[in-house]
Amino acid sequence: YSSAALYLYKIPVGLVERNIMTGKYNLGPALHALGSLYLNTTNVMEAATPVIIRLNELTMETVSMSIRNGPNIILVIKEEARHPVRFHHHVGTILPAYSTATGKALLSELADDEIDGLFPEEKLHPLTSRTVATKAELKRALEEIRRTGVSFDEGGAIEGLGGIASLIRDFRGKAVAAISFSIPTFKMNPPGHDKFVTLIKMAASLVSYRLGYHDT
Repeated sequence: YSSAALYLYKIPVGLVERNIMTGKYNLGPALHALGSLYLNTTNVMEAATPVIIRLNELTMETVSMSIRNGPNIILVIKEEARHPVRFHHHVGTILPAYSTATGKALLSELADDEIDGLFPEEKLHPLTSRTVATKAELKRALEEIRRTGVSFDEGGAIEGLGGIASLIRDFRGKAVAAISFSIPTFKMNPPGHDKFVTLIKMAASLVSYRLGYHDT
């Protein structure tokens, strides 16, 4: 085997496939899926970036966007707060979807059996003392998100850090990302709460509109 062939054995399953007849390697289904994810994300990022920048300027708070990859979310855009209270998650950070407002927003698009497939165990691994503890609790939260169109989290990923998120949809109406405020939990109480909810829903609607989604 060449050094290149030996290196391929370290690549996760599905990224490449070996033809047993020829011995040659071809692109696997997982790599095609990642490529499609990248192309879709690029379009969403182009539509979302100016909106996120403006929202950050208006509120001075951290504004970010994440996409879902299986049971996790990936942070793809982040505009830092313009005040000293910040959090350390950077672009590329991967977190369990149930631990964040953006993740729960994205999970709310799934049916219960799909949630069961992503999280086979009833107990969910905690990141903090405020992380959703069980799948039953998660499903109750998802029902509320479906009803209101907005997702909340109070310290599920980082103690003292709250999140308010809403879904971004493409021209087909498919949820492709979620946009969120990441703010200290004390700011999630009225009157600030209502302001953030209104702004995040407006921002998500605007990005969705830029992607061709027209809610009727």
